[in-house]
Order: sequence, then C-alpha cells, then structure tokens
Amino acid sequence: MSVVSTFFNHEFDHVVPQVALDCMGCCQNVSINQNEILGDSSEKALVEYVMLSKSISQIQCEYIKIDEIPFDSIRKKMTTIHQKNNDKYVFTKGSIESILKQCTHILIHDQKVPLSEYERKRCLEACTIMENKALRVFAFCMKVNTLSQFDYENNATFLGLVGLKDPIKPEIQESIAIAHKAGIEVVMITGDSLKTALAIGKECHLVKDERQVMSGQEIDACNDLELKEKLKIRDGSSTLPQMDDMAFLKDLGLTAEDNGQVKLTIAGLLFVGKDASIQRLLPQAEVIYLHYDKNNLEEYNARLDMKQPIITVLDRLTE
Repeated sequence: MSVVSTFFNHEFDHVVPQVALDCMGCCQNVSINQNEILGDSSEKALVEYVMLSKSISQIQCEYIKIDEIPFDSIRKKMTTIHQKNNDKYVFTKGSIESILKQCTHILIHDQKVPLSEYERKRCLEACTIMENKALRVFAFCMKVNTLSQFDYENNATFLGLVGLKDPIKPEIQESIAIAHKAGIEVVMITGDSLKTALAIGKECHLVKDERQVMSGQEIDACNDLELKEKLKIRDGSSTLPQMDDMAFLKDLGLTAEDNGQVKLTIAGLLFVGKDASIQRLLPQAEVIYLHYDKNNLEEYNARLDMKQPIITVLDRLTE
C-alpha cells in the first residue's frame, strides 16, 4: 500500500503543507526498527510518504506525545495529543465524515479560514474523486492549545486528504472466477467507504454496479428476505428468496453432507465462523471475503470440521 494522491489547499497532488506532514507523522502507531517500518499497512504507507520529506524521529522529538484516543470502528478516527514548546497540539485522522464533523475551519495556504458549506462540499467532492479510483482516503485535522480532553475532538481545523492504493493481487481475479465457476458466491467485507469498495469490487470483477454494495448499517437493517433479495442481484436466476435458511446455506455452497451429516464447507467456516451462528439462522451473516491462497487451498478444502473455525468473521456472530 502506498500514497498515490493528495488534496490540500484546494489542489490535487501538489505541495503538502508541513503541518499536514507533521500530522501524518504524529497520528500513528508504527514502530521503526533498523529502517524497517512495522505496524498497520495504512499507517506504514503514510509514514513512508512523510519520510520522503522529513524524518519521523525529528517529528516525534519536535512533538512529544502525551495522550491518545485510539481508532475504533464507531468513531472512525484516531487522535493523538502532543506537546511542542508551550503549546498542546491535537492531530486527528479518519474518515472524511468523522473529521468534517469536528472541524469549524480549514487551512488554505497556511491561512485558517471558516469551513463553510461550500468548503465542505469541495472536500467531499475531492474525496469522492479519490474513492472512485479505488483509493482508501484519510482526512486530517488539527487544533492547538486545547485545555482539556473534552475539547480534543471539536473546533478543529481541516487540513486535507490523502489517498492510498493497495494494488489488487494478480491472482485475485482468477480466484474469484474459479469460485464463481464452482458455484461459490464471493462476498467482500471491507472497512473502506462504499465508493472505494465498489471501485475495488469492479477491479476484481466481483461487482458491476452500486446495487451490489451494502454498508454495515444497511446489512444490520435487513431481514433475511431483504438480504436474499440483495444477493439475487448477482444471479438473476437465483431462487434464494423462496428458500428457508438452511437451503439458503446449501445454495451458497456453505454446507455439505458428509456421511449423512450436514457440515460446514470451508466457505461456510469463513462465512459464519462458528456452528452457533447457523443456529441463529444467519440474519446478518452475509459478510465475508472468500479468498483461497494457493499455498493453503488443499488444506482448507480438506477441512469440514465445524468445531474449529479458521477465522472469526464478526465478533457479534461468534460470541
């Protein structure tokens, strides 16, 4: 993964303000060991980009970290707090929606100006352009001289956007084609935005249009029938909506008979995580990206044991 696009000062891929580079260099949790960067792939890409202009150690010496509000999937952002001389700096990165909510101003050519509705629209449009290119987009903001932790994430200044690209592995398209030919439905789950997910899905030949993309909130709001109708978009001849839930599992290749017993296939293990999830009739389980690696394909396909799921799909499905 690497940084391939930026948006600062109303301009794409132009000069990135120094304070924005400082923000990227501070608001992260990677570790650097003998020039090797260890940590989250997105943060590694951001740090590598910053290091083209300034060393991370120099930034960390300049801004002493004193506190942090970690990233979580609800807030969709993380915040770090730093001391520089007599000032306290707060740097935040996250989704554009979460960052814009806490901003009242925007930095334009080193000038702090009010974040009007027009400015918000420009930032959102820039983000959409990046997402349509299958980029993972991070927004950044900052504030100075915060007095208490209750003020960390409000009244901030919007800095700009950075777009990261994680190239599709060459074997992905072939793997998906093989799965489809075998009658296996492939579903992708990602923390990226809907637009980014759609663009990546198109690159993988997994989806054709936005009707095949759902947000987590939309999945949560669906009942069984609605979710099956959504899946039917991928196969016009599907009869999923007319089936009961166990037939639904079999139709997707998630269960198979073995010596007279119904067991999960490897796809089923990846799909639901634990047998207990099946007993709940899977109201929200259509949420997994099924990808076989060439190195473990044979081993995976040999497993039909419901006792040991290979991965946990969602905590709420495997409690």
